[in-house]
Amino acid sequence: MSGLRAGWRSMGFVYGVAIVAVAFVLVSLVPVPPHDFWWYVRLGQEIVAGGAIPAVDTFSWTRRGAPIVYHSWLGAVLLYALHRWGGLPAVVAANALSVALFFGIAYWAAWRAAGTHRVAAPATAVGLLMSSNNWAVRPQTFALPLFALVLAACWPLARGRAGARRLRWWLPPLAALWVNLHGSFVLALAVVGAVWAGELGRAAADVWRARREGASRAGVWDTFARGAVAELTLLTGLILLATLANPRGVGAWAYVVRLLTDPPSQAFIVEWQPPRPTTPQGGLFFASLVGLFFALAWARRRPRPAELVVLALFAGMGLTSTRYVIWYAAVWPLVVAGLWPTPSARQQRTAFRPLPHAVTLASLFLLPLAVNPWTKARLPLPAKVADLVTPDTPVAAAEWLRRHPEGGPLFNEMGYGSYLIWAVPEVPVFVDTRVELYPLELWEEYAAISGARYDYEALLARRGVGRVMADAVRQAPLVAALRANPRWEVRYDDGRTIVAEVKP
Repeated sequence: MSGLRAGWRSMGFVYGVAIVAVAFVLVSLVPVPPHDFWWYVRLGQEIVAGGAIPAVDTFSWTRRGAPIVYHSWLGAVLLYALHRWGGLPAVVAANALSVALFFGIAYWAAWRAAGTHRVAAPATAVGLLMSSNNWAVRPQTFALPLFALVLAACWPLARGRAGARRLRWWLPPLAALWVNLHGSFVLALAVVGAVWAGELGRAAADVWRARREGASRAGVWDTFARGAVAELTLLTGLILLATLANPRGVGAWAYVVRLLTDPPSQAFIVEWQPPRPTTPQGGLFFASLVGLFFALAWARRRPRPAELVVLALFAGMGLTSTRYVIWYAAVWPLVVAGLWPTPSARQQRTAFRPLPHAVTLASLFLLPLAVNPWTKARLPLPAKVADLVTPDTPVAAAEWLRRHPEGGPLFNEMGYGSYLIWAVPEVPVFVDTRVELYPLELWEEYAAISGARYDYEALLARRGVGRVMADAVRQAPLVAALRANPRWEVRYDDGRTIVAEVKP
């Protein structure tokens, strides 16, 4: 009995519900970091209020008036709408639901590919854990389920089957939505294109063999028309056209290329750098690659070319950047589960026990109701997961700054900049996490000041900086230098954040 036909009575269904419920709870427990969330909420508010997408920067004083592309404008509007409707709990819940759906769909596709939960469930659980440093709230939140749907729709073709055809023809309008949500829209074309390349290669090999055996030219080329190649060719073209349905048209592609080649982003943002095996998530990622080597060697079923092309593409992406691991985390269960297809009927046969089955399902459905962003503060949980924001969110310091807006231009920690854009918009920031907006020279200057280099005061004076909001963890040398400097006065200090001003 296949995974799809097993229905709610199967253990496969129970495992699917468990993955969704556990994923929702785990992501709900992750506080919101300041970096790529708060400035998006402010942007969404400005778009709603002004009825247009801003074309120049108005949040910083160092780049005020500079041209900027806000590609993820619709994601910003949705984050603002969620925050306005239900505050941070609603935002965190939406993010948790998105990640849960992402892995729920990935599990469903893997279960369908294998016909059993025995490999699909643990493989999906590993994928969930290896991506845990990619659960932050940002416009990518809304792209995750879309990517999983693209995989689920195209994977039958990668395995040489025709299933999910109705779902596949929803992919072009899905791509049109995705291109306005987040720059990862290119992954829709990447998945379809990788499957197309694999199937084209397989069909070309069939043609070559047929020609060697003396088949007619018409019969040979009919191999392409009959198979998945023709459908994938049309689908690729339609998706490519759909990605032009955005305010900048083909400029959306130029934006992605510029972002992926932006020197400051590659140099200063950890998530753009390769994963490290010394971290828990990086260790799981590299362990999964090693596991794949042995799985392919001992597989009951050999993967088709299209499966290998998709796997190679996303494994390679994961090796280049931590940010890409979450996409690989959805591909990995599909590949691994498909290496061990449906076991024998004897292996699958299990007695259905209605009461324990119903109790298990009810417990799993109730779990997210018990542990969620609205309830976790009342549960006996450590503060680092019970809080809605991370400790590096300068809530109290921003409130102090709001009450004391006077003073010279502000130098701030980059993560603080994102929160200040939302909480204290009347005080423009020095930098924030819109990394591509600021030139490399400014980031080098920021690093020199944060590290309290010998000339940090001269750099601040050259910019006319009158106040510094610094982080005692990320900018420890600067905080120590300002506290010891008689020319500066610490006006605010909560142990994590200081605000210092030049003495008159």
